[in-house]
Amino acid sequence: MTESTPYERPTATVPLFLGDDLQRIEELRADLYEAAAASVPTTRLLSETEPAGAEELKAKAEAHDAFVREATERARKVVIQALPRRKKRELEAKHPARMVTQKVPDPDAGEGAEREVEVVHADDTKGFNFETMADDLVPLSIAPGQFTSDAARDAFIDDLSDPHFNAVYNAAIRLNTEDGGIPKAEASSLVARIISAISTSPEPSD
Repeated sequence: MTESTPYERPTATVPLFLGDDLQRIEELRADLYEAAAASVPTTRLLSETEPAGAEELKAKAEAHDAFVREATERARKVVIQALPRRKKRELEAKHPARMVTQKVPDPDAGEGAEREVEVVHADDTKGFNFETMADDLVPLSIAPGQFTSDAARDAFIDDLSDPHFNAVYNAAIRLNTEDGGIPKAEASSLVARIISAISTSPEPSD
């Protein structure tokens, strides 16, 4: 990137699935997990190139992906954008990770003895207070140009259901701390890679 090339912070589109669509996606995902568990490799014949249940697993993955694509078309979409790094650090300082007391073994004090240490709360491993960060991070992460005013944006956020708000919040966390990837209809390609790996792996020994 040269000085003349404009820089844009990463963005991601968050689909807010309709209630019935979200329920159906969860059902299809459960079916997919069940089929995946059933296809765990066992002893197979030398003539078999794929593990038992592979075709069913592929079919369920394709059904899942097809429906996710359809549901995504119907969904209300929100575009979020990563924060500038200094702004992100300001928010982290405003919402520091919680520390909790935990008992750990203390061998120096004798058998069965324990001592108390402070550790980061299990929900705050990203470096901030997960509970308090949401109401600051979500509005700031909404990409500009989607609402007529900040007040309209805030009214939209306030009207979101908990599941939809959490979808935006968790996507904003990923975008600002990881690669920002949003789950997509990619189960079929993942299943194909898994089946390929299973098919070429050595047969289980007795």
